[in-house]
Amino acid sequence: MIRGFPRLISKCSIYLVVSLFLIINWIPSEAESIQYYAKQCNKIAGISINDFSCEDGKEIPIETKKNKDNLSQPCNNPSLLGKGNPCMTGSKLGMLTFNDDAIVIFICRKFNDSRATDGLYDEVAIIQHNKKSGATCWYQSDLKPSAPIPPNIKSPKDSDFVDEKNQIKWELPSNLEKHAKCVNCHTNDPFVGTPYIKNILEDFLRKNKYTYEDRIQGAYWSPYLEWNNLKHVEFLKESSGKQCTSCHRIALNPANENTCQRFLSESLGLKDETHPNIPRINAFMPPHNRDNLTIEKAKKILADIKSCCQEPDGERCKVSELNQKD
Repeated sequence: MIRGFPRLISKCSIYLVVSLFLIINWIPSEAESIQYYAKQCNKIAGISINDFSCEDGKEIPIETKKNKDNLSQPCNNPSLLGKGNPCMTGSKLGMLTFNDDAIVIFICRKFNDSRATDGLYDEVAIIQHNKKSGATCWYQSDLKPSAPIPPNIKSPKDSDFVDEKNQIKWELPSNLEKHAKCVNCHTNDPFVGTPYIKNILEDFLRKNKYTYEDRIQGAYWSPYLEWNNLKHVEFLKESSGKQCTSCHRIALNPANENTCQRFLSESLGLKDETHPNIPRINAFMPPHNRDNLTIEKAKKILADIKSCCQEPDGERCKVSELNQKD
């Protein structure tokens, strides 16, 4: 026998086992695929996502007339995504389908100026929500696409790819938390009704008979993501912040302070210094007396709510589970 041959065989065996282990762990399992995720979400949400066209959505109107109180903002209802041109025209919001219990909303975003007239999009996202059970699923096109996205979109239940040329993939379910971080913004309920999309979104929800009470009182959870530990604060005693929490859930998300910091600031017309790339917009809350909202009053409301976000066990505060399943 050749001297050292057994040792060589032993080393080769080890390398082979390690290589097979790496290969097996590199190949995504069926349960990690976007198609498996979409098919399971279709069952649990009680509504399916099929192929669609961005052109079936309504163009999101951009109010370019500047408000005299906020001349620094580029438009009256900028996108608050923090990407590209916040006042870019041409983005579409659409209601893909709905039934008595569930709704599917999509958005095709344009935020690069080069998309102005080319009929293509920078990003596509979908929300699939059952208003009775609270089950919610998200879908997001590749956050670092290699090419712009044509308007005809393939269903995630049938394809790993967003577009017909198979250039842009849907993000894997595991990336929806790690990278897309959908719940960092969609913390209180599935739909974020900023001035950017508010009118179109509310029109879709009315057609679906999805009431305001459904949004602020209904269950909200995700069957396949790990963020189901959200709580929201309420105020037990009279305070400045109660005029917000009497109508809205202010969710406590351990991973970030988007609701307790950024969204509160934006809705009250205050600049959130923790997100310098997001433009300050005119106050859109509270809806009934915002004309009387001074900077001092807005700051008091913000401080009041943040106190309960930071110390939810305080005597004025109450913490409730947000994601109870019906």
